[in-house]
Amino acid sequence: MAQLAWARWLLGDRDEARSLADRAEKLLAEVTVPTGGAFLFGMHAYAATARVHLAAGTPQGGEALLRPLLAAAERSGWREAVATTGLVLGLCVEARGELEQAVAQLARAAEIADEHGMPALRWEAHGALARICRNGGRLAAADEHAAIAEAAVEPVIAGLTDEDLRAGLRDRTNARLGWEASTPPRSRASRDR
Repeated sequence: MAQLAWARWLLGDRDEARSLADRAEKLLAEVTVPTGGAFLFGMHAYAATARVHLAAGTPQGGEALLRPLLAAAERSGWREAVATTGLVLGLCVEARGELEQAVAQLARAAEIADEHGMPALRWEAHGALARICRNGGRLAAADEHAAIAEAAVEPVIAGLTDEDLRAGLRDRTNARLGWEASTPPRSRASRDR
């Protein structure tokens, strides 16, 4: 249900997404765990619900869901859970304007994704870091993170044989990160210097 909520949001059905996220959050609240624990196996559901909170303008709701999960993920050593939770938590913290905390969370997620071959997490974490650096005037760092994000997604895009599909996916990928659809991140960052 939580992943469906996020999918509905991405498809533009905001009301249905919020309704599904509310239902998912109520179900997740019913999960019982020992004190200080978290339902770590449900981390994708927590992250999807937190993404809806973030997109709906209530990042503190997503943050509240993810903080206990991140602590449990760190204790467990499950790197995907640490990276996924840290990534979405970093995005929530960024939305609240706490950029130093956001960068720390996102950099940790990027580091884990880089080390353990997680291309989707690598793309999104480095893309978010590029956006924050660009907005803060740190164009060389933005350029570096943008190049890493682009390199993470390019093998998937390059494997497509249909040029229109390849171009459309590249444009949507860049747009999701806040880049102009037809301008590669490295070219834009270099141009803006």
